[in-house]
Amino acid sequence: MSQATVACPYCLGDIAPQALACRHCTRDLSLFQPLIRQLQAQGVRLDQLQAQLEHLTQSLALVQQAPAHSQLLQAVAGIDTPVQPTAPGMAANAGLWLAPLLTVGVLSLAHWVFLFVYDTPVLYFRVITFFVPVLLGLWAGLGRARPGWLSALLAVLAGVCSVASMLWITHWIDGVAWLPQDLREWRETVEYAFSIMLAFFTGHLAISTYTRWKSTRANNGGVKTGVLLLLQKDETGKLKLEQLSSSLVELATALAPIFSGAMALYSGLKSVLGS
Repeated sequence: MSQATVACPYCLGDIAPQALACRHCTRDLSLFQPLIRQLQAQGVRLDQLQAQLEHLTQSLALVQQAPAHSQLLQAVAGIDTPVQPTAPGMAANAGLWLAPLLTVGVLSLAHWVFLFVYDTPVLYFRVITFFVPVLLGLWAGLGRARPGWLSALLAVLAGVCSVASMLWITHWIDGVAWLPQDLREWRETVEYAFSIMLAFFTGHLAISTYTRWKSTRANNGGVKTGVLLLLQKDETGKLKLEQLSSSLVELATALAPIFSGAMALYSGLKSVLGS
């Protein structure tokens, strides 16, 4: 059967689409004319769709030859592709290494301006030496997760170098001894350096805790409280102690920046308040 003919519904013989009677079995075909015309139109439409499909297949083959266009095409088509981990941005790396140096520079400058240029009360300066390391510690914690030992090392570097720089400025301007001279001065110096370390580390803990909380909330659809977990049971009827323990660990991690910040503020203001 050619494309210019159709099959007779009675004898399946080849007939013209416009035929009113079959030339083979001589039966009347007037009742089948609407169906024959509709089938003919669907056949034409099918040929057009097939031609469009062949054109799209050829275009797809050309696009897939370019790697950049291939990734874009896969993304638009919804094809899952392995996501390569991206390296932290330049700002994150800069914050990691420049934050301790900026802490030393800003606190040294503030020490000179507040205590020697304007002669402001020491209490105001001690408050500044708490908030500046916290903010710079936040900057140092941006980007991907940092090892805890590295953050602690940067905090120690910021605290020790800041206090050493302040002592040198006082020695240079007032002509006093650079290092503390008795046990009480050493204790105050160590406590002051410790407060700056804790303030810097508090900023890092705060941004790390927020990042962890945000990731947990995105994965679990919200954080369950310990009370709810305590009341829940597994399939065997036992309490979900493992989940409760994990929740308590997350709670302690979330409170760590608060305790660290409070300790840093207390250490920095202890000698000034006389307690």
